[in-house]
Amino acid sequence: VMVVATAGTTGTGTIDPLESIGQVCDEEGIWFHVDAAYGGAVITNPQYKEWIRGIETCHSLIMDLHKWFSVPMAASMFITRDQEILHRTFQIKTDYMPGDARTLRITDPFSHSFQWSRRFAGLKIYLSLLMFGMEGYSEVIVHQVETGQKLREKLVSADWIITNDTPLPVVCFTDRSSQAEEGFSRYICDVVVGSGEAWISVYKIGNREMLRACITNYNSGETQVEKLVDLLGQARESWKLKMGVT
Repeated sequence: VMVVATAGTTGTGTIDPLESIGQVCDEEGIWFHVDAAYGGAVITNPQYKEWIRGIETCHSLIMDLHKWFSVPMAASMFITRDQEILHRTFQIKTDYMPGDARTLRITDPFSHSFQWSRRFAGLKIYLSLLMFGMEGYSEVIVHQVETGQKLREKLVSADWIITNDTPLPVVCFTDRSSQAEEGFSRYICDVVVGSGEAWISVYKIGNREMLRACITNYNSGETQVEKLVDLLGQARESWKLKMGVT
C-alpha cells in the first residue's frame, strides 16, 4: 500500500497537506510518495520551501527538471531514502557487466535504472547545476513566482476571475461575463496562441473549462505579462463581436 501526495499539480498548482499526510503514513507504516514533478523546484528557495513543508518525511519523490528547472526534455529525477529499493528492482547480473559493487563506496548507476547505459540524462542536470548553482535557481524561482503574482493582479484589474488558489506561478482564470458560454475558453486560447506572441492552454476545473497560463521561462517578466493581458483583452472583444454582444 502506498499513499501519493502532490506538491504542485501541473494543471492548477495545488499542493496537498504534505505534513499531515506524512504523519498519518508514519503512524500507519505506509510508504509515502510525493509527486513533486512541478512544484518541487521551490525547495531551492529558503522562503518558498515552506509551501511544501512535510516533503522531507516522504519515502520517495519525483521531480521533473525539464519543467521548472529549465532543463531540456526529458529529465526526471527519482529520489528515495531506501538505498536498496532500486537495486532490488532493476539489478540484472550478466557475465559482460561489472560485478556487484555493493561492497564498494560507489553506487552502480546501471543497476538502479531500467535504462542501464542507454542514456545519460543526468548530464543535462549536472551541467545546469554547475552553470547556475542552487542560488541561481533560487533567483529564477523567485522571479517567476513574482511574475505569476503580477499576472494575477493585472488579470483581476482587467476584470478576469482567478479560479485556482496556489502560490505557484500557474494561473487559471476566466471572464466574469462569458465564463458560462460554451466554447469561450477554447476560442480565447486559439486566438492568443494563433497570434504567436504567447502560449496559454485550456484546463478543466470541475466541469468548467478555464484558461491557464504558467510562468516557466526565466526570461518572462512584466513586459510579457502586460502583452499577454492585452492579447486576452483583444481576444475577449473579438469573442463579443462574434457573439453579437455590445
